[in-house]
Amino acid sequence: MNSECCQQNICFNEHRIGTNRCWLVLRVVVAFILLIAAILKAYQLATTPLLGEGLLHARWFNIFVVEFELFFGIWLIFGLLPRLTWIASIGLFSIFSIVSFYKVISGETSCGCFGSVTVNPWITMTFNFVTLTEKSHLSENEKSVILEPSKWIGKELPLLQFLERTDIDKILTNNQNIVLFRFDCEECKQMIEKIQDKNHYVFIAIPPEQNNVALFSLTEYLTLPDKYEWWIETPIVLTLENGIVKKVVKRN
Repeated sequence: MNSECCQQNICFNEHRIGTNRCWLVLRVVVAFILLIAAILKAYQLATTPLLGEGLLHARWFNIFVVEFELFFGIWLIFGLLPRLTWIASIGLFSIFSIVSFYKVISGETSCGCFGSVTVNPWITMTFNFVTLTEKSHLSENEKSVILEPSKWIGKELPLLQFLERTDIDKILTNNQNIVLFRFDCEECKQMIEKIQDKNHYVFIAIPPEQNNVALFSLTEYLTLPDKYEWWIETPIVLTLENGIVKKVVKRN
C-alpha cells in the first residue's frame, strides 16, 4: 500500500468526485448563465404571445424550462449535494448539447436559450460540449471521497491506506473495533461516552476537526487526511480481524 496507489484510485475503490477550485468556478459560472437564460426566457414569455410551433416552442414547455433553470441555477450556487450535482450537470448539459445540435441541423438562426436574444445554436452547442467535457474531466481530479462501509465486509479496511505506518501496525496486530466519528456529530459524542473500555477501540475522526474536541472523552484518536472532503454517515463501528472488516454497525 502506498500513496501513489491511492492517488491512482487502484487500491482505494470508492466513488470520488471533483470539488477542486476549477469545479467551483465552473459551477458558479454555469449557475449564473442558467439564471440569466431563465430570466430572459421568462421576459419573452411575458411579452410574446406566440413563440413558434413544436414542443421546443410550446409555452407550457418553456415555462417548465424556466422553472427548472431557476431551480438548478440556485442549486448550483449553493453547491448542494456535490456528487448528485455533478451527475445531474452531466445529464443536463448532455440534453442541452442534443437540443443545440437539433437546432443546428434544423437550420434555426437562434438557439432560443436566451429568450428574444438571438444566439447562434452553433455557439451554444460548442459551449455545452466544452462544459460537458470539462465536467467529465473534473471527475479525474478527485477531492471528495464517498465512503460506503457496508461494502467493506470481507475486505481489508480501505482506510488503512490513509494512515501512518505505526497506526496501521496497531490496527493490524490488535483485532480492535474501529469507530468512525465526527466532532460535530452529537450521536458520535453520546455513543463514545457510553464506551467503558476505550482501549479496545481505535477512534478515527472524519475531518475537519472542530473546536469542541475537548467535549469528547477521548485521549487518543486518529484523523483522516484533511486534503479530502469525506462523505460518510457517522458514527460507524467496524469489527476487524487481521485487518479484514467482519462487521459494520451504524450506531444511532
